[in-house]
Amino acid sequence: MVTFIFLYATGGSFNGNSLFGLVLVLGVVVDDAIIVIENCYRYLQMGYSPVKAAYEGTREVATPVLAATATTIAGFLPLMLMPGIIGQFLQIVPIVVSLALVASLLEAFLVLPSHVAEWSKKQVRKRPRVTRRTKIFSRLNRYYVPLVSKSIRYRYLVVTAVLLSLVAVPFILERLGVEMFRDEEVPSIIVQVRMPAASNIEETEKTLLELEGKLAAVSQDDILGYAATAGFLMTQQDWFFKASVAQIQLDLTDMDSRTISNDSLIEEMRVAFADVIGPVSIDYMKIESGPPVGAPLEVKVKGRYLGELEEVANELMEEVRGIEGLYDVRDNFELGKKEVRYKVDLESAARLGFTPESIAREMLIAFEGLEATTFRDGDQEVRVVVKFPETSRKSFDVLEGMRLTNDAGLTVALSDMTTRVEGRGIDEIRRFNQERAITIFAENDKEVIQIDKVAALVAERFKEIGKRHPGYRLDFGGEWNEFKNAFGPLSKLFAVGILLIYMILGAQFKSFLQPFIIIFTIPFAIIGAMLGLLYLGDPFSIATLYGIVALSGVVVNDALVLVDFVNRGRTRGSARYFSIVRAGKRRLRPILSTSITTIFGLLPMAIGLGGRSIVWGPLATTIVWGLTIATVLTLFVIPALYAITDDIKSRLGLRLVHIPHEI
Repeated sequence: MVTFIFLYATGGSFNGNSLFGLVLVLGVVVDDAIIVIENCYRYLQMGYSPVKAAYEGTREVATPVLAATATTIAGFLPLMLMPGIIGQFLQIVPIVVSLALVASLLEAFLVLPSHVAEWSKKQVRKRPRVTRRTKIFSRLNRYYVPLVSKSIRYRYLVVTAVLLSLVAVPFILERLGVEMFRDEEVPSIIVQVRMPAASNIEETEKTLLELEGKLAAVSQDDILGYAATAGFLMTQQDWFFKASVAQIQLDLTDMDSRTISNDSLIEEMRVAFADVIGPVSIDYMKIESGPPVGAPLEVKVKGRYLGELEEVANELMEEVRGIEGLYDVRDNFELGKKEVRYKVDLESAARLGFTPESIAREMLIAFEGLEATTFRDGDQEVRVVVKFPETSRKSFDVLEGMRLTNDAGLTVALSDMTTRVEGRGIDEIRRFNQERAITIFAENDKEVIQIDKVAALVAERFKEIGKRHPGYRLDFGGEWNEFKNAFGPLSKLFAVGILLIYMILGAQFKSFLQPFIIIFTIPFAIIGAMLGLLYLGDPFSIATLYGIVALSGVVVNDALVLVDFVNRGRTRGSARYFSIVRAGKRRLRPILSTSITTIFGLLPMAIGLGGRSIVWGPLATTIVWGLTIATVLTLFVIPALYAITDDIKSRLGLRLVHIPHEI
């Protein structure tokens, strides 16, 4: 309800991202309530009255629950500051999660204890009633206690083994590959047609009709319909309205009833349109469900002189076409209409008393005319313009025989000072950061090559071209650029989240060392997340990195409560090993309960129950596997690490636990 009120107040919408935030926090919001009610129930079993049990049970865990929620928010909230397109796309997720966690905390501290006090009955301290649930946890404790005792006994070996397992993470990343942002396949494809710049709308429409006829050879079972438009073209960068462009937008059947994928359908169209004569290029654009990040490969070639810039771009395009796994290689440099240029022989022109400016002025007058005079026709003023007749303006022979007069009164033929050069003009000169640039685009087959390797290969192959053309440089954009721009800030936000978590834990435990024990669970989560991605074959993407950052605030909760109970045992005078084992035994049930609720809340999305989301599935997988591995390792490695830090403190002659004066 709090989330819905916030969305309504801020004018937000209930969309896929906000819905994912709610699903993500679904299992987390009950964690506070589980810890509080479990502790209240323990006091009821000890014979306390419902009111007293509610008070004591809530008071005992209030600090760790508050710290646990604060650490979770600290893991999520910095993600609001993520810049770029991806940051805007995912910004609502940490907001939704944080609001839901604050609401759950208020419910656990204010509403839940009153329910326990009002609805519970005082239990007589006799023999505890044995239920199926208590049998399960009793059996788990019988197995857990000996195992955690061995973990403490061989604590250095256990912690070393976990640290060594982190060495495998870079190798797993290499195996997974890197992808910017996975997109759901939207049932729509746009065929982009570009004709020669001089083409009129009739020629474009004729080619478009031919392409429509070729569509009959494409799988018709998957095409619901299409709309062909001449004179309009929509790309990811621009919209074009001119006679030489066209597009065909295909609406396809839903993926559930589809016989082939979008890529396979594009390949069929590529074969069907191969013999169509006329278009300069035919490209295919898939509609993206995620944030707009551009083409997988988008590299700008920048330089000063347009002719050499075009030459460099063509050389690089040939190199890109030679990279296995890349296809639809193209650029945004378009030639304009046919034109005739007259190159002035400067030496001859100067000898005859002309300059390029004077020659150009005379030619302009011949073609555009010169206003000689005006006269009035009734109440209208009529301009008299003198220029060549239309027939003469269409003949090169007449133009080149035109006599030009210099300042001395000498007349010279145009052909005596100039040379005619026929060619194509330039449709548009594009700039990037005030420099002339030609952008090269390409698609990649993710089964063959990942985008991070593509960027490295292109940069490597440009080195030789750069030597032949000094002063010309590359600037990577598109998907790879967005990945780099998102990865750097996200890594910094991850560090900010860990720093906030450390500060919260340090304030709670009044210790500089104990927060490191709890933060040590984050590597556990990273190991689990990498194993999950490896098992399911999902690549490492911004979404999975986002999940790891968010996971850092969730996985510390179990360790936080466990360490807090160990400290309470130590302050009461219990021996070190006894306090650690007893805390693990007492917190086994709430630790497993809180983790299981979070895991099962995201499990349907992770395994694809009812259909797996390509966008959100890997993120859910990251959290489910990370939390699962982190929970198991927390129960065994955190006690061992606590004992190691106690060893260090003992050797330094310091206390590990802050003991209040009143105890």
